[in-house]
Amino acid sequence: NQRRSSAEPASVDREKPLTIAEQIAVQLARDILDGRLETGSKISEYQLADRFEVSRGPVREAISILEQNCLVRSSPRLSARVNAVNRSEVRQLFEVRRELLGMIASYAARNITDEELEDLRNGINRLAHNLSEHPNDLVGFFKASQGCWRILARASKARTLTHINSMVTSSPIWHIAIRDRLGEDAGMAFGPVILTHWEALYDAIGRRDADQTSEQARTISATTWKRISKYFEEDSV
Repeated sequence: NQRRSSAEPASVDREKPLTIAEQIAVQLARDILDGRLETGSKISEYQLADRFEVSRGPVREAISILEQNCLVRSSPRLSARVNAVNRSEVRQLFEVRRELLGMIASYAARNITDEELEDLRNGINRLAHNLSEHPNDLVGFFKASQGCWRILARASKARTLTHINSMVTSSPIWHIAIRDRLGEDAGMAFGPVILTHWEALYDAIGRRDADQTSEQARTISATTWKRISKYFEEDSV
């Protein structure tokens, strides 16, 4: 029987709670990003099972999640090792995300219903309210922003694109990586710019202007990358 995990729960905006393996992966991701687990160091399943008071099954699954998110690397018959998280790797993620979100937004401009448009308006209002009332609440800001993206994805009726985007960028690992890198100052400096682009996106989608809606979605992703890029290590790629 699986013992109860002592991994700290992550505050991630999802429809269902994190599994034990995901909780472990999130905590290990924080350890890696904060430097408590150094690049190249071995990851012991036995030690992690003891640390989190679980069987090796969830630990093995957690390591697999980290590998999928480029935070560890492994090879046959060798222990997994911590992978460096550098700027080029995260930039690649955002480049893919930017294009996917642009395509999803374009479809949303064509297919959005009046009810979904109202939902988007309410979502942007929540984003603005969070920024006004809690300018340094980065977790709340990201949750509100993710809510807007979910509305846009639902409105697009583009299930294949939405599924691919979910596979690429919906991992709680990357949400936490981004939030932790931004720091508490991000609300004041970063939030108003993003909010302005969401308002422009709303105006464009209300006009059913697919090109402008797509452009604003891409701009939101590009602006996010510009803001966080300095928090990741330089690299030669």
